[in-house]
Amino acid sequence: MKTKYSFLSLVFLLVFTCVTYAQQTITLVCNSERLSEESPTEACYFVGGEGVNPEEFTTYATVGEEITWVGESSTEDDTIDITMIKIKRGRNIFDSDELPGERSVIGQIMRATPEDDPYVYRIFFKVNSTGKNYQIDPIIKVKDR
Repeated sequence: MKTKYSFLSLVFLLVFTCVTYAQQTITLVCNSERLSEESPTEACYFVGGEGVNPEEFTTYATVGEEITWVGESSTEDDTIDITMIKIKRGRNIFDSDELPGERSVIGQIMRATPEDDPYVYRIFFKVNSTGKNYQIDPIIKVKDR
C-alpha cells in the first residue's frame, strides 16, 4: 500500500512540474538573399505568423515562462544567428534591458504587461555570424499565471 501512495505522489509531482514549467521557442525565418538593412521585414517571418508583418507578430506568454529565440534561413548553406533581444518600449518583462546571445537567446519572463501596453522589443540577428546586424521589432503580451 505504501508503494502505491509513493508512486502516486511521484506521478503527481512530475505532472505538476511539467505544467508549471512553461517554455516556448520563437523562430525567425529569413531569406538571406532578399535581406536588406532598410527593410528586413520583407525577407523574414516568424513561424506561426506567415503572412503577418513581423513587426506586428505577437507572442502570448505568462510570467515565469522561458522564451528561446532561434533563427533559420530559407536559403541553403546560410544561418540566421540571433545576437540580442533589447527592449524598445513598454514594460520590461525581463530582468535586463538586453539579453545577449551568439546564435540564439534565452530569457525568462519576470513581469506581466498591462493589457494596453505590450512589451515591444528589438530582435537583432546576423547572417552566418558575420556582417551587418539586422533588426525587427515584434511584440510580447504577458499575463500573470
